[in-house]
Amino acid sequence: MTLLKSLHELKTSINYHLFGIAKINRELHLKNTTLKVFFIYNISNNILAKTYILAIILINCTFETSLINSTMSQFWLYFELGLDHVLDWQAYDHVLFLIVLVASYGFSTWKRVLWLVTLFTLGHTLALFLSVYQIVKVDADYVEFLIPVTILATAIFDIVTAGKKVRNTNFNLLYFTTAFFGIIHGLGFSSYFKMIAAGSESKFWPLVEFALGIETAQVIVVLAVMIIGFLLQNVLSVSKRDWILVTASIVIGIILPILVESYLAL
Repeated sequence: MTLLKSLHELKTSINYHLFGIAKINRELHLKNTTLKVFFIYNISNNILAKTYILAIILINCTFETSLINSTMSQFWLYFELGLDHVLDWQAYDHVLFLIVLVASYGFSTWKRVLWLVTLFTLGHTLALFLSVYQIVKVDADYVEFLIPVTILATAIFDIVTAGKKVRNTNFNLLYFTTAFFGIIHGLGFSSYFKMIAAGSESKFWPLVEFALGIETAQVIVVLAVMIIGFLLQNVLSVSKRDWILVTASIVIGIILPILVESYLAL
């Protein structure tokens, strides 16, 4: 826990730890310097939960924002927040899931990849909206535990099916599971969005813009994984089976400690 002693430190911490982009500095104005602010750095024995949880105690302090000066400025603000949230190397759980989700496929099966990513997107977008509007409420600790479970399950599926013929795969079950896993990840996204949009009068358009940023980041990750897989298999002559097994094994090695820590944190 850190007590910020100056207005400059407060603005800097808000910009970098809550929003993660420095340009907010020019859009956030504080009118009263009589304030006490505490930042809680939550590690909670959970790598996935290593985020800054902000608790602001304001005494005679008024925040005046100009974040909605124009529609485009607001669009890019929340779009970039969604983009950065997925691509942030310190919060790589979503990236790990996308890696094992598409590692078994290539450009020749792009339609199947499109189906998987679309269903995952629909799942987490639906959950994001339902959670933000408090239609669905789930304990954040359970969500943080279930997210690594989805990654581990998908990686194990990759290992089990590596080298098997595609036609032997039950794609209906795979599609349903992917959509369900998307719902779990969407609940995780909602906690972050609620924090950054706490002061917004209307959450609908910021939520749409935030979701679009997430989808763009997903496309970047999926294309990167498919390109790397293509190069390894076609340029370096790595077998598809080896590519899948190594990729899934690496992800399992990363996610197992996270899974244990999130379980102990329940």
